[in-house]
Amino acid sequence: MKKVVNPLLMTRALFMFRWGAMFTFLSGLYMIDALYNHGAVLLDAASNMKAAYMAVGALFGTIMWFNVWFVIWPRQKKIIGAAQGGPAVDPAIPKQAAMASKINTYLSVPLLLGMMGRTTRTTSSRANGAGCSQAS
Repeated sequence: MKKVVNPLLMTRALFMFRWGAMFTFLSGLYMIDALYNHGAVLLDAASNMKAAYMAVGALFGTIMWFNVWFVIWPRQKKIIGAAQGGPAVDPAIPKQAAMASKINTYLSVPLLLGMMGRTTRTTSSRANGAGCSQAS
């Protein structure tokens, strides 16, 4: 038996998720612009590698933002409409929304690792060929 969800509560929750995704997406674009177009980031090998990790994280974040705004939300509107007595939805619609949500869940950890990647001195030192186990 399926659980019945209050459509008003669901609409509020989806509003917060949707606009949270938009805020995160726009603040990420701002940070990348501030760091790499207007910031004082040196163009050495470590910075370029850090930028590559951040670019991958930004790509995952963009996919997640797109899923929320253009896949999950339009389908949820149809599902909520049907729950409120509107026309029945195609059975494929909830599956598509669930798949996009699952993809976002799977991308969350790689996104965080990408955006935080190569921020420690130890990791950056190894990228430049200097090992941590050098004798003093």
